[in-house]
Amino acid sequence: MAMEQTCSFLLCILCISEYFLPICGTLVLHESSNILEYRNASMGHTVNGVVSQHREQVWLYSWINKTEPYAVRVTVESQSANQDYPLLFVARLQRGVVSWPIPVEGFNYNLVSRTLCPFSHGITQLNRSEAISIDVSTSSQKPVNYSLKAMFADKFQLSMNTPLTVTVDPAQPVYFLWRYPKEVDTVVIKAESKDYKLCAILSVQGTTCPVYDLARNVEFTGHFQTMTTKAAITLERNQTQFYVVLIVKSSDEECVSGERFAEPRTGEPVSKDPHSAGPSSQRQKTVTITVKSTLSEKDYVTAIVAPVLFFGSFYIIAFSFLLFTWCRQKRGRKSFSSILMPKESNNKDAPISAPLRTSSSRRSRRSRDHYGSTPQGIFPINEPLDTDSLEHSENDHLVTGGVMDPSSKDFEKHYDMLHDIEVEKDVYRLRTSLMLTDLAKKEKKYLKKKYRHYHWNLLLIAVFYALPVVQLVITYQKVLNFSGDEDICYYNFFCAHPLGVLSAFNNVFSNIGYIMLGFLFLLLVLRRDRQHKLDVAENSELEKNYGIPQHYAIFYAMGLALIMEGVLSGCYHVCPNNSNFQFDTSFMYIITCLGVVKLYQTRHPDIAANAHIVYTGFAAIIFIAVIGVVYSSFAFWTTFAIIHIFGCLYLSSQIYYMGRVKFDAGMFARVFVLLRYDCCSCPVYKDRMLLLVIANAVNWVFAIYGVAATPNDFATYLLAILIVNGILYLAFYVIMKLRNKERLLLFPSVTLCLTLFCWILALVFFLSHLTSWQKSPARSREGNKECVLLGFYDDHDVWHFLSACALFLSFLGLLTLDDDLLETPRHHIPVF
Repeated sequence: MAMEQTCSFLLCILCISEYFLPICGTLVLHESSNILEYRNASMGHTVNGVVSQHREQVWLYSWINKTEPYAVRVTVESQSANQDYPLLFVARLQRGVVSWPIPVEGFNYNLVSRTLCPFSHGITQLNRSEAISIDVSTSSQKPVNYSLKAMFADKFQLSMNTPLTVTVDPAQPVYFLWRYPKEVDTVVIKAESKDYKLCAILSVQGTTCPVYDLARNVEFTGHFQTMTTKAAITLERNQTQFYVVLIVKSSDEECVSGERFAEPRTGEPVSKDPHSAGPSSQRQKTVTITVKSTLSEKDYVTAIVAPVLFFGSFYIIAFSFLLFTWCRQKRGRKSFSSILMPKESNNKDAPISAPLRTSSSRRSRRSRDHYGSTPQGIFPINEPLDTDSLEHSENDHLVTGGVMDPSSKDFEKHYDMLHDIEVEKDVYRLRTSLMLTDLAKKEKKYLKKKYRHYHWNLLLIAVFYALPVVQLVITYQKVLNFSGDEDICYYNFFCAHPLGVLSAFNNVFSNIGYIMLGFLFLLLVLRRDRQHKLDVAENSELEKNYGIPQHYAIFYAMGLALIMEGVLSGCYHVCPNNSNFQFDTSFMYIITCLGVVKLYQTRHPDIAANAHIVYTGFAAIIFIAVIGVVYSSFAFWTTFAIIHIFGCLYLSSQIYYMGRVKFDAGMFARVFVLLRYDCCSCPVYKDRMLLLVIANAVNWVFAIYGVAATPNDFATYLLAILIVNGILYLAFYVIMKLRNKERLLLFPSVTLCLTLFCWILALVFFLSHLTSWQKSPARSREGNKECVLLGFYDDHDVWHFLSACALFLSFLGLLTLDDDLLETPRHHIPVF
């Protein structure tokens, strides 16, 4: 027995040695009851074998090294292997070991193909012999049949701009080699498929072994994306070559839910889901891979400079117009339509009352409508109404420079002979015919102190809001670059141009328009503010009695909000996802609401809301937006609809009764009684009632639609509510302005028309839906599209450009909307 064991040992040593190995191709070793067979095989030929627990086979392959990059692909099949006793394959090669079972663990894939780790990519010496061995074994006591074929991988190296179509399934992953040409530094690798059901992963890895080409390890290295129909990875030249790996997941849950390492849904048998199990042919996915070069450094410079020049032209036009205005004023002539800073008089000694009191016959008619049959100018516009003189003028029928019959019905209709007419707010604010003098009684110093909190508070909010945002997005970008998980951020990968640490520099830089135009608007407001102060220093009556009261604090806040929209939108686009969406929308909410507040403040300077109340409302809106996205449900939508409707009713009551509705326990009962009286009879304030009825109807439609449809994008839904309400109020303001025989000057008319055009065009690009963080990353990429502008900017970038122009023009429209009233006495300016 000892002699027999010694002979067997020596025979093993002899066969394993390199010198005698070629002649042992069919040598069979017997030890106890185990059999080990070594067999030679040729590349490209199919071989068959039988193995069992006591019989193991080793197939030996050898060939002469090729001059071009290549890899060996092994395909094995077995119909008799089962999950309890799988067939095990172990490939030993120059740079590592690759192993796999049949059937694939957990699934009945009986056909498996694997690409072995490439050898030397043609770098080794020519005519050198290469060799591999493939060991086949099983623990089954019954014989297991199999077939095996090793061949050189077809089209292993990718070529520039040459599409390559491959078919993959969970048991047959593929990968290819990409080598940079000398003249190319950055490329984008695109994978496209018409099959939107099956979930796949596109990965780019370094050329090291082993290659991670299985679902359980593909995410361990390199960069990767899940995909259904589209995926694209941009590569910069930090090494000369990469592997491009493509696999199909055995389950589609990861692409549907977006959850990493998602398992098939419980409660459904795996065998009944054709997309989660079954034969490999049921999950075969055909994918086309294309490698394209991206823009050169010169193209980058052109794409960066172009928007800077475009928005810089706004500065040139504005400064040229201001220079033109200044030159005309220097020559003593009034500037064209007095747009950016009209100046009424250059003569300090000239009496201001005479020219400014002169108005057209329509002003006289409006004065008679408000003051009865009083001729225009019967009350001194630079003094408050003296009710004592009205009482003592009954005998001589004289009222401070004019004649009036105090027994006149019109006179009694509009005037109470008591002092509380100028003191009690409930008296003068609830007149049927309200003029600006009734809502501009407070001291300029008090109002200035009240309104300056708008821009200073917003500046503090912006600083404390932006600092953690910047820190967070930088962390997101570092995580993406370190982990290689490109599902973290929702880019338009078909048009994502990296620069430095930024993966999509174009999406970040396209926000430059908000910043540049925001600063320009601040400069224009600053100049208008200073010029107004100079005019007031020359003629103090301007500030007290003429035109719309000039308060610029909210305009400063709007300019600052426009700048911060650009900053935070840029931060959001560093890594857009459902965790930081509020960075992009927060200041859009603020801009919309500030515009409405400013429009309301124009003719209601005394009762416009305080800054802390408005910003508290902003905080509530943003909080609701976060809750709506994170915890969206039918219960939430119902609660939001109720809050929305009651909020509209409360706000409507405040607007209708000029802020005289007090917030307490009996508020809703009083409002109900008042509204019932006004609605059941002829409303006292018809214009206001019409506006509020339309606005409430629109908001109720929004609320009902939200409950019925429960839209996925709550943030955009909420923004749409605010924008529609702002447009309604602006339309009402313009209509009432024209209805009261006021004029729209050329500049605000053109500006508002351009604003409308820019908004319509911008919305076309906004609704292109390139990405959607409400979906999984793979589903979101289905909307990815190529660049549309300069080969650098996509549809969403164009939205940034156009919306920046639209916001700037709308701000200018609000700034100059009432320039036709600069010389009009305030008691001739109606409130609506």
